Amino acid sequence: MSDVDPSKDIKVGEDTQTSVRTKLGSPSLTASFEPGIWYYIDQTSRKMTYKKSEVTNRKVTVIEFDKSSQVVKEVKTLTLADGRAVDFNQAKTPTRGRELTALEQILGNVGRQTITNEEDSNPGGQRRRE
Repeated sequence: MSDVDPSKDIKVGEDTQTSVRTKLGSPSLTASFEPGIWYYIDQTSRKMTYKKSEVTNRKVTVIEFDKSSQVVKEVKTLTLADGRAVDFNQAKTPTRGRELTALEQILGNVGRQTITNEEDSNPGGQRRRE
């Protein structure tokens, strides 16, 4: 673990996204649905031969910015003790976009491509499009 404590370098109500990036560098990750939340992650793990690696220490500094002014709104520090195990969910996540009907799926490619030269002049190879 590094000796630097990011939460002590950042001042709520004073620092901006630019000054935080200057002091701490780019965040380890940003929140997917809340772009105004940055995470700085510091973690130490131990790997023993023939065993799974084990996280021995973790510190996550969470910095939340005001949406309009981009000034630091809150700084939190989380440790390994604050974490919790999450079971993997086997369910499928629907993708966004247009849902096709069964008829559209069946007829969707009709007329899209024309393959000419139907005689097999290249056995085992790809057909040529003209």
